[in-house]
Order: sequence, then C-alpha cells, then structure tokens
Amino acid sequence: MTTTNRGPVRRPQEQRRAATRAALIDATIACIRDEGYGAATTRHIAELAGVTIGALGYHFPTRVALIASALDEVGQRLRVDVEHRLGEVAADSENQLADSLDIAWDTIGGELFIVWVRVWLAAAEDPELHEALTSCEERLVTAIKPLLGRRIPDGISPRTWYRRMNLAFNTIRGLALWQRLEPRRNLESHRDRWPDTRKELLEILTRPEQS
Repeated sequence: MTTTNRGPVRRPQEQRRAATRAALIDATIACIRDEGYGAATTRHIAELAGVTIGALGYHFPTRVALIASALDEVGQRLRVDVEHRLGEVAADSENQLADSLDIAWDTIGGELFIVWVRVWLAAAEDPELHEALTSCEERLVTAIKPLLGRRIPDGISPRTWYRRMNLAFNTIRGLALWQRLEPRRNLESHRDRWPDTRKELLEILTRPEQS
C-alpha cells in the first residue's frame, strides 16, 4: 500500500492476488530445492510466503495443485532460459550444435532441475501427483519443441531430428540425474562425463540419414 496527499491508496485486488500466488509458487520452488519435497507442506509454504493457510487454499485448493503450478513455473523458467541462451548462439557458428548441447546440459543440470527431479521421485508413489506432472511435462515439451526445430542440420528430416533430439535430451537428463545422486560426485577424482557424452551425441545428431 502507498500513500498520497489524499491518503492511502490500495493496489487493485487483482494485483494483490497475483502477488500472493507468485509468492506461494516462489516459496514452493525454493522449499523443494533447498529442503526437499517432504518439507513442502501447505503450512510450511504459507509460512515461507508470508500468507495465511486460507490465502493458500484460495489459490490452490490442494497440495497437488500447488506443486503442479510450481513445476509449471519451473518449466517456464527453463524454457525462457534455453530460448534466451540459444538466441545468443550465432547461426553461422561452426560449433552451433555443440554450444546448444552445452546450453541444454547447463540448464538441465542446474538448480531448477533438482526441483523437477525431487517432485518426480515423489510422484512415483503418488498417482494424483504423477498425473498432474505428466501434463506439466507435456506442456514443457510442446513449448521447447519449436526451439529445437531452429537447429535442424542440412540433410536431416524434421522427423529424424526430433527423434534424435529426444534421445539426446533423455541422455542429458539421465546423466544429470546420475551426477546429482551418484555418491562419489563430490570427490576430486570424480571424472566429468559430459565431454565424452557430448561427443557421442554430436555424432548421433549429425549422422547422415540412410537413403
């Protein structure tokens, strides 16, 4: 609330509601990232966001609805980050595809990815949550697919390209998950597996189609 010579001026109700909803989603993402999925109870999220349980219930009638909305926001942030960074890769760069894979690796291996992973692990034992998150992932794939279409090498059909990119992203996600959970990941002697993986993916992605 601000003040003027005429007295206090309240923000429009819609703005306050939008701010509350955003605060709840931000608090949910931060809680899952920093404390784990189990800590993300509605009461704790409301406390972190500085709102009442009643306000949380107004925006999100169930915990699953809150978690799904938070994961949608994670997907949106991932998409925006990837789109922004891909836009900085020069179209005529000899290393365009390698740079694009590095961007995907950095994004998927980042802090937001751990939120995604922790929620999906919980969803494995929660059918309602799993159904909601399946829809979240479908929306993310739909949003990212046009970005991938900008990078199709000459001589490769879109169908083959998208099939290969699905393989690449599944590989990147699997490696990112392994490096997050592998117990020796913090040892100095632990080898970074991304360079070798990127080399193999580049060979697969650019391999000429069989006529």
